[in-house]
Amino acid sequence: MSERPEATMPDLSCLKAREYKLLLKPERFAWPPDGDQANAFLDDLRSNLNASLPKVQIRKWFAPLEPRRVSFWDTKSHHLYAAGYSLRRRSSLSKEGATFDSDELTLKLRTPDLFIALGTTLAAQDDAARLKLEEDIAPLEVAAVGPAGETFVAIAEQRSIRSRWALSASRALLPDEAPHGLNDLHALFESTARYLPVIDELGSPMIQGRAIEEHVFKGPTIDFADDYQGSLCLTLWNRVDDPSKVFVAEVSFRCDLMKGEMPAKVARRALDLFVMMQNAQQRWINTVQSSKTLLALP
Repeated sequence: MSERPEATMPDLSCLKAREYKLLLKPERFAWPPDGDQANAFLDDLRSNLNASLPKVQIRKWFAPLEPRRVSFWDTKSHHLYAAGYSLRRRSSLSKEGATFDSDELTLKLRTPDLFIALGTTLAAQDDAARLKLEEDIAPLEVAAVGPAGETFVAIAEQRSIRSRWALSASRALLPDEAPHGLNDLHALFESTARYLPVIDELGSPMIQGRAIEEHVFKGPTIDFADDYQGSLCLTLWNRVDDPSKVFVAEVSFRCDLMKGEMPAKVARRALDLFVMMQNAQQRWINTVQSSKTLLALP
């Protein structure tokens, strides 16, 4: 009788962080954003946390970072998004709104399958791209369509999570390197040709989505257990050609990992916090959209 093979665990030492993300109602925030709005949300979160999870503490308050300009590329038929990829351009802004020469291009693969993420390479080994593998955690939900054609998000009655593995490669973008087609994308991230599905319209033009002004608030830390901290972030987007209102709001908290490991007590309290946010913060939660990236595609 042959021996059973020993069970093996995947090597997660390359996993840098777990990030829990929750879309909020954009109408709860006015434009231009300020710290008072961000901290009104934080004050409400603190009150619910103290009542439900007193062993988890949030310290400090939100403060704004420098705004950035963001846009996403895809084909007209959203070939990249359908294959689980996104292509984002991000640059810093001055106080006068001018774009600095600091454009960064990020190609990201999101997949529900850990082994697909571990087995995918987005850039050649000698490439200058910065590689990162993280776990993106969102509510357990699905996008749905009502009887009158209206779209909404159906969230599991017993609040929970769904995980996707986010593998990204980021590199500086020179002025003459903007991708005009999928062939240009393969030139920028040469190994993608092996992983993207075969597309008949390989020459399909890449279209840049509407320019977005991104405002990020950071500062608060979360004490989970045993000196283990997470960091809280609030992100607000508006369209540059329609600057009168916020159209995307997202709160997230990030837990950095050491060699891909997270103590069980910390993981349990992070899960409890995220479930509590879904239950207790319902007046803030966006129940119409489920994808920030999809809202920004051309």
